[in-house]
Amino acid sequence: MNILNWSEIAFAIQSKLQRSTELVEIDRRSWPEWATRSTQFERIWVFSPRRNQIPNGMSTAQVIGKLITERFETNDAKPFNYNYYLIVATTDGRYLQSSPIKTTDIDHHSYSPPAWLESRPKTT
Repeated sequence: MNILNWSEIAFAIQSKLQRSTELVEIDRRSWPEWATRSTQFERIWVFSPRRNQIPNGMSTAQVIGKLITERFETNDAKPFNYNYYLIVATTDGRYLQSSPIKTTDIDHHSYSPPAWLESRPKTT
């Protein structure tokens, strides 16, 4: 079992995230600060599952979405690297992000980006 660590984040598109159930690529200007400081991230997508599909027994926070990150590692045999991060909203109005989680719906390491990600809409 993996233990998740949580960090508070300021995130420019919380309101859009809470109103959408579609996977959308985030414009680089709206990335979380930790991602903008890295030179390896290529793209970030955001997805907000329907709330009734999230098993959540917590009363102090609600999972409101998932970030999917694409990194390009020039030294890896499969250079495209994907992780996701859970985003939660707390009852006191803060936003927290989990530590990275290896993807299972996208290969964690890949030779190229999945074709279905290439056609996703982009938000500002």
